[in-house]
Amino acid sequence: MKKVIAATLFLAAAISMSACNKAEVEKKPVIIEDSAQLKLEDPSELAESEDKTAAVVEDNKKTEEGSGIKDTGKEDAAAEAKSNEEAEVRAAEEKAAIKAEEERISKMAEARRAEGVEAGGDRASEARSAAGEASETDEAMIIRIEGTEERVQGKRYKSKQGYEIVYDSERFKRESQENTDSFLAVNPDPTIYPYIYVNISRLEDTTVEKYSKELYKRLSKEGHQSVTMSNDTEKQQDSSKDAQVTVQTGYNWDSVIRKYRVIGEAGKIFLIETQYYLEAEEGYGARIQAMIDTFYIP
Repeated sequence: MKKVIAATLFLAAAISMSACNKAEVEKKPVIIEDSAQLKLEDPSELAESEDKTAAVVEDNKKTEEGSGIKDTGKEDAAAEAKSNEEAEVRAAEEKAAIKAEEERISKMAEARRAEGVEAGGDRASEARSAAGEASETDEAMIIRIEGTEERVQGKRYKSKQGYEIVYDSERFKRESQENTDSFLAVNPDPTIYPYIYVNISRLEDTTVEKYSKELYKRLSKEGHQSVTMSNDTEKQQDSSKDAQVTVQTGYNWDSVIRKYRVIGEAGKIFLIETQYYLEAEEGYGARIQAMIDTFYIP
């Protein structure tokens, strides 16, 4: 009986202690620390951080690409500047060559005039007297340009040198000196465009064959791009011989093409010198040829 009572008391005491502990726990609830104190990252902040990182990477990529484009642009600009500089140098050299050639032509014309005065002055004077005074009369001429015929107002010129020619008086201005007649086209800007002209001189104490060969030999030594010579019989006058030496200074648009046509027979030898540039070959080149086709020795 005593054992039962003791067990009952022990059980009651245990229940009482358990209740006290439960009440203590309820009085002091467990406190969960703040997420900031535990250093846990907020999902929104984490996403924002990732966006900033991606933006930095993208900016770096664009900077690298931009640097590459700038470098390429600098290289292209340098190449273009170099190309422009080379083109300017070539243009300057071409103009200098044209100027030197024009001076050479002028000196050669002066030499021919002096030679005519010194070596055959009396003979040339007699020939001019026999030919009579120079005169001009209106005469239309037909010019064929690229397969199309063009009728222009011209003039038939009878020279004191002893020849006749019809020239395009609308585009060429005639000037006569002691032993040379010049037909010069209007040049809007001599610093850009080479001169276009026809010079006709009378030669003394020579033959077509001799003069043309000497001329070809001399021009071949001057370093031109191309020098050629051809021989033919003049179409209008079967008794006349005809030789032509052609000089081309280059293949640019303003490269000069100069032709020296030696024509005539014993006692009446003429040098017809023509000049135009490559781009004008189909225009003024055709007009000059039409003029030469009318050349006539009475």
